[in-house]
Amino acid sequence: MATKLNDYIEEVRAGYDDEQRARLDAQMRRFDLAGQLLALRLAADLTQAELAERAGLSQADISRYGRGLGNPTRTTIEGIAAVLGAHLELVRNDEHKSQPEPVNA
Repeated sequence: MATKLNDYIEEVRAGYDDEQRARLDAQMRRFDLAGQLLALRLAADLTQAELAERAGLSQADISRYGRGLGNPTRTTIEGIAAVLGAHLELVRNDEHKSQPEPVNA
């Protein structure tokens, strides 16, 4: 049995067919973004309300994005990232699997 989250995810993926793996990968990308936004917000020592005000969003939106819910536009993500002193970075899918430390949103 896997003891690390990444090992567990790979164990689960191994039992899935291609379509199921694609759906899982899409969900994982949503939670990667959520985790990065949360880590950046905490590092900036901002509450959800403070980040929302500075980014011109509602606190409810920030809460949803931080839980991997909602569907923020690229413009919204870039706006949040700017407030947090970060930038939006696109990586190839095979690079994504290495799961680097959350430093960019």
